[in-house]
Amino acid sequence: MEELLKAYGKKRQEDLGAPLELHPATRKMLQAEAAKLRPAASNKSSSFLTILVRIWPRVAIGAGADVYCAIIAAIGTLKGLLHGGANQKAMETFLQIGVPENAADYIEALVARHERLMGVGHRIYKVEDPRVRHLRRQVQALADNSSGQWQAIAEQVGRVVAEHPHFVRRQLNPNVEFYSAPLLYTLGLPLDLFTAAFAISRVSGWMAHIHEQLADNRLIRPKADYDGPAARGFVALGERG
Repeated sequence: MEELLKAYGKKRQEDLGAPLELHPATRKMLQAEAAKLRPAASNKSSSFLTILVRIWPRVAIGAGADVYCAIIAAIGTLKGLLHGGANQKAMETFLQIGVPENAADYIEALVARHERLMGVGHRIYKVEDPRVRHLRRQVQALADNSSGQWQAIAEQVGRVVAEHPHFVRRQLNPNVEFYSAPLLYTLGLPLDLFTAAFAISRVSGWMAHIHEQLADNRLIRPKADYDGPAARGFVALGERG
C-alpha cells in the first residue's frame, strides 16, 4: 500500500503540481481496506450494477484476456458516476453548497433544473441504505475530532431530501456514497482518489472471481430476447418515407 501511495503521490505532483498530503488516519484506513477480504465481493449481490462490476472480470477472462485486462474491465465499470464514482460527485456537491444553510436552496434549484443529486437513491434500497448507519457513525466520530463542516452539510442535505416531495415520491434516500464522501474528504483523501480507494477494497473479490473462472474457464456469451416489433414486410429503400 505504501508503494501505491508513493507512486500516486509522484504522479499527482507531476500532473497537478500538488503533493499528496494524507491524514494519518487515512493511511490506516486504506491499509485496512487493502488487507480486507470482503465476503460480499465474492458472491452475487442483488444489485445489478454490483453484479456487473464483479462479472466483467469473468467475461474478460472467459474471452482469453489476462488478469490485468480483467481488473481494468472491473475498474471501468466501477468508475462510472452512477456507481463507484458517485461519492466524488457527492463531495463536489457538498463543496458547492458550502454551508448547511445553503442546502435547501441548492437542492430546490437542482430539482428545478432536472439534475441528479449524486449520493441519493439506490436501485434496490427504497428505504435508507442499511450501510449508511455504520458510515454515519464513522463520519460522526471523525467530525468530533475536526470542524465537522462536511458532516453537518451532509446531515442537512439528508434532512432536506427526507422532506422534499421530489425525493419522497420517488423513494430516494441517501446511499453509501453519500456518507463515504465527507468521510474520505475529512480524512484528507483527494477527490480524484475516491474511486481508487473504493476499487482497492474490491480487488480481492475480483481476484476471487478470476481464480474461480480460471478453474473451469469457458467463454461467457450473454443472451438477449428480442421484444421489438413483430415481423414486417420489406419496403424497398426508394419507397421508404
